[in-house]
Formats: sequence, C-alpha cells, structure tokens
Amino acid sequence: MKRLAVLFLCLTIVISALFFFLGRLSIVDGQSVVSAGEIAGTETVWIPRTGTKYHSHPTCSNMKDPTRTSRREAERHGYGPCKTCYG
Repeated sequence: MKRLAVLFLCLTIVISALFFFLGRLSIVDGQSVVSAGEIAGTETVWIPRTGTKYHSHPTCSNMKDPTRTSRREAERHGYGPCKTCYG
C-alpha cells in the first residue's frame, strides 16, 4: 500500500513537471489548437504599462518592461487580446 502511494506521488510530480516545463504544449481540439495553460486556466500573457491589450509574447508591439500575468487575471482587469498575437 505504501509503495502504491509513493508511486502515485511520483507520477503526480512527473505530470506536474511536464505541464510546467511544456506549458505551451498544444492539444488539438477540432480545428483549434489549445495550450495546456489555457486548459488549466493559467495561460501566461504579457501586459504593457499603458494600453488595453494583452500579448502572448513580451516583445510584441515593442512593449517596454511588460508585466507577466495570467490570461484570466488580465481579462479580469479589462485587458483584451492583441490582434497580432491572437489574430
């Protein structure tokens, strides 16, 4: 029983590490591609000091010192998707 618990814990750690390191792992859902972060609700986005759009890359639109946050949090604060990043 103890071995089963240890095995389960190890498996959980490995799966968590995979999602952490491969956060942009793509999973095909019909015709759209969804990132693992989106599935977990923790997709990372970048927001500028000024502006109303969030970005998938910190270098989009020549942002200076963008802030990293979750997509959910950015949308909660009124940011919308950048047309270049999310076309």
